[in-house]
Amino acid sequence: DKFWNGNKLVSDQLLQQSFARPTLNDGAYSNYGFGWVLEGGRHWHNGAWLGANSYIVRYPKSSICLVVLDNSSNIRFDTIVNELEAALAP
Repeated sequence: DKFWNGNKLVSDQLLQQSFARPTLNDGAYSNYGFGWVLEGGRHWHNGAWLGANSYIVRYPKSSICLVVLDNSSNIRFDTIVNELEAALAP
């Protein structure tokens, strides 16, 4: 999370392009920017592969970041993530 709040490798201006909603060919805006889903003042990304789940959500205005990692095939993973995020969301 610290990487997205200023670092020596990539300028802040370039980093912010990751969170810009791109314009599609039909003029509509997408809610997906460089690997992040952009919605409701939060940026998030999730993934799953061979019994492992991951989720990261960032609230840039309040500097809250939640990362959830699970090394199982837990069918309740999304429910757990939603409950944790509801407890932490600004």
